[in-house]
Amino acid sequence: MDRVKGNLFSPIKVSNKKIVNNDKIISDVDLLAQTKPIIIKKDVKFEHFHIDAKRMFPDSLTDIELFERENNKESVSSKPSSRYKKKNKKGKDEEYSAAAEKLPDISAENKYLAMLGYKTLDNGMMNPVLWREDFCGVCGTQHPDPSMLDMYSICYSCFNTLREPIKLRKRFASIPLYAPLDILYATYGDPFYVQLSYEVTPHIVKIIDANKFRDRLQFKEKDDLSYIFGGEFGRDPNPNNNKQLRIRYRMDSTFGIIYGTLCLDVLPNNHLPYHFMLVKPKDRALRIIKASYGYPRGAASDGRMSYDVTEIVQGLVDVNGGSFLTISNQQSLFKFFGDPCPGYTKDLRVQYEMTGRWGKDTYDEDGRGYLKRRVLIETSPTIAPLILVQSAFYGVTPTGRKDHVAHLKRELRKIYAIETKIKLGMIISPDEMFFLRKKEALEEEKAIFQDIPINFIDVSKKVQILADEGGSCLYIDRKKFDPNGTFTNPSKGNHKLLEINVLCYGHDSERQTDSKDMTGSGHPRNFITRKTARFIISVRDDPTSTRGIMSESIKFATDYSAPLIYVSKAIYGNFDDLSKCIDVTADVQALVKGRFLRIERNVNLDALFSDPCPGRRKQLKIEYSARGFMGNIRVHEKNDFLAAKLEIGFPPQAERDEAEDYL
Repeated sequence: MDRVKGNLFSPIKVSNKKIVNNDKIISDVDLLAQTKPIIIKKDVKFEHFHIDAKRMFPDSLTDIELFERENNKESVSSKPSSRYKKKNKKGKDEEYSAAAEKLPDISAENKYLAMLGYKTLDNGMMNPVLWREDFCGVCGTQHPDPSMLDMYSICYSCFNTLREPIKLRKRFASIPLYAPLDILYATYGDPFYVQLSYEVTPHIVKIIDANKFRDRLQFKEKDDLSYIFGGEFGRDPNPNNNKQLRIRYRMDSTFGIIYGTLCLDVLPNNHLPYHFMLVKPKDRALRIIKASYGYPRGAASDGRMSYDVTEIVQGLVDVNGGSFLTISNQQSLFKFFGDPCPGYTKDLRVQYEMTGRWGKDTYDEDGRGYLKRRVLIETSPTIAPLILVQSAFYGVTPTGRKDHVAHLKRELRKIYAIETKIKLGMIISPDEMFFLRKKEALEEEKAIFQDIPINFIDVSKKVQILADEGGSCLYIDRKKFDPNGTFTNPSKGNHKLLEINVLCYGHDSERQTDSKDMTGSGHPRNFITRKTARFIISVRDDPTSTRGIMSESIKFATDYSAPLIYVSKAIYGNFDDLSKCIDVTADVQALVKGRFLRIERNVNLDALFSDPCPGRRKQLKIEYSARGFMGNIRVHEKNDFLAAKLEIGFPPQAERDEAEDYL
């Protein structure tokens, strides 16, 4: 006789009942204290049916299907919506119904034996309790309403998962989408007690069907849900208490079929506290592959300690337009996920695919039902033009001539100050010595531009084309670029100026919020702040050709104002003594070059950051965010150099075969 593996929790006692074994009456106490397997003879009769243990039933079959198959009845599947139909053997249409034929009660004897761990009986029959999803094999508690296991799937006593969310997805896998936003199952009532809730799937479907495109669901603050779902007289499942509207849905996307779950909190007056709208995203950027919440080591063999919350997390993404996920560290996770293991530390683990890349992250819980750090997984919006050319002129404009002459005068004043230092016998640096050599050229150029005639052409459109081609960087190389050939020569033989005014708009260019992650309207920030620049470059004609020669190159890069890698914190020093550490966040951020941060092993850290504790071993710790990928890295130093090359870009991809196990 087989025994079920696992611990027994709170076995249910059989009151005023006896089990006959070899014509011997075994009391409750004797049965609980029995150390040897109990052999139950074939003459023992149970009140209900028997199931042959040798028969193999697929996992996708529901309890109702198994029960009716054993009783030679027509199989009626417990699909959650009556909108779907299939053909039976006789060719007649047969509707799926969530409220299928009620399951028979479990006898006390069968409960008793299941709690003792017996999987099969002596006659080869399987204990009929063990395949019943509404019966918890861990603590013996029976689900109050098995027809709603797809939404209320947790045991109230021991928090064991009675039915995994994937079972509903399997049942709908072969059924085509009914609408762009296809509702699978919906309930309204208490978030934890099924007795205080009821199914509202047809009502949600009706609301979606009322829309022309059938791709959105909307509720206003003034909508009374008790009348929307309960009819003319209203139906409040849990009066004077907070409720929750739960909706399981699916929609098509570039990633395939996406399944999600919405958990909307409802006030005691049956109104939502805010205006809610879910619209099928046109361009989805983020898909949740797998998400679990519970004990860090994962679910136990009996299904306890951890919950599959993939659909709930995906629902949070879809509400945000399918582009980002955010969960505040001030948001109670108990409302979202429940508590799979009370009294134990938990974490939230998320595996996701974002714009073609795979990533994973773990968020620890603080022991009180709140995350230690905020969840933020996002993609950056595309902004075009990223660099806007406000104006560009080639030649000599009145403003350009005035500003350029003023610039030359400032440079000459610096040279005069250096000459004064020399006269006073002060030591000058090599850079100042090199700067002195420019005096003659600067004085000559100043004299030329003070009397040069005004003559210019507008080249804004052509410079904008150069900016669009460069994307996030406008770069004009003086060695390769010929302004006369590109713009034409407005004044042959004379000196000219290339005058360009550029602007980089930020995602939150109006500065409505100081947050580095989100704008005031709740949209993900692209880490771009408003930035402007003005270039005035002198150009002279080449005496041997028609080419124009620029005095210097032009470079306007948005990588510094819009870093794809944001360094939130960087500390260098000895972490055993915090007084021997210094903040080097700004220095490390300055090393970020667009998509990548690299510090080679041959870089002297003391020269780069200064030495906070000479003669002691130090570490460099960096906390960063790279387009929603958040993490930290710590590297030791040896003799003022890193022990290994430090690189930060996008996190490594999750193993594809591992991730696909959860699809």
